[in-house]
Amino acid sequence: LAGQGALRLEQSKWPALSPNVFADLAVLAREGTPDEPKVRAAAAAALAKAPLTVPAIETTLVVVGGQVRTGLIRAEAGAIAARGSMTADLPHETLRGEVALAPRSEVLPGSPELLVRWSGAMRQPVRTLDVTALVTSLALAAVERETKRLDERTLRRAMPPPVEAAPTVLPPPATAAVPAPPMPNPPMPRPPARPTTAPDARAPDAKAPEAIW
Repeated sequence: LAGQGALRLEQSKWPALSPNVFADLAVLAREGTPDEPKVRAAAAAALAKAPLTVPAIETTLVVVGGQVRTGLIRAEAGAIAARGSMTADLPHETLRGEVALAPRSEVLPGSPELLVRWSGAMRQPVRTLDVTALVTSLALAAVERETKRLDERTLRRAMPPPVEAAPTVLPPPATAAVPAPPMPNPPMPRPPARPTTAPDARAPDAKAPEAIW
């Protein structure tokens, strides 16, 4: 069996590949540096919350010796970008596939990839998670968070204590100016008194008129 062709899928749903997986895992950085088993368990729980709905997928197909291989598949949906490939062994009814999920925005330092792999029987393949890059990114995020916290604490200690503002003293309310009373006119100067002339004692007395009989 051999040949080649193309594959197109529209509105396909991939179970247990929640597009919000990285946002859910970012909270682990608040709990310190997580270990790999804890990250793997948290990633499996976060992926199981919802399927990944992809509007359209296009890829090539190559059939050689009874094995069907896809070309590189790329898709974007919600907050993540996905790329992967798959190989199916038709005579043995087995498959092997891998999908790499990455956040479309830098939710975590370095935008790490989360690898999801399938292998085994077609009807019930075994799924495994590779969280190596995710553990490194979460450890870096935890270090950055702790460094920022220590820097803020150091800055608070270095700041001088707040100075209490002096109470504001308001000036007394302005009062209307009272006009001063008018100054009295100065008294007019009096003319000098005339001297009184006393009769001259030495002058002869005036004769009284003589009576005429």
